[in-house]
Amino acid sequence: MNEPQLLPATKLRQASALPALLEPINKALKPLIKFGFANPLVLSPGATVLEVAGRKSGKKFSLPLTCYWTGMFLIIGTVRPASQWIKNLAADDSPHVWLWGRRWGVTKHSVTNHVAIVSLKWR
Repeated sequence: MNEPQLLPATKLRQASALPALLEPINKALKPLIKFGFANPLVLSPGATVLEVAGRKSGKKFSLPLTCYWTGMFLIIGTVRPASQWIKNLAADDSPHVWLWGRRWGVTKHSVTNHVAIVSLKWR
């Protein structure tokens, strides 16, 4: 029996319709999340809007992401494979998140392939 051949990761990403499907949903959810809808409570999951500058273009990007608030750290993750926001966050000197209707500066503590751990700057 012939086994199906798997596509290389780059081809799989290019063939994926997920970014196109998520774009209108993200566009609709961004203002609600910025206002505070679906933001996490202490020790619970939720959503945030991350604002970062593109590491090559310098253009500002704003995108909704899943997160978990520990009370001290915000753990930000994504459902998209091979997301560029992680690389942009690692390169950005002044990223921000939207939580509880307010824009917060963040301090980066750890940025890995799919997850970032940041803390809020409590001015």
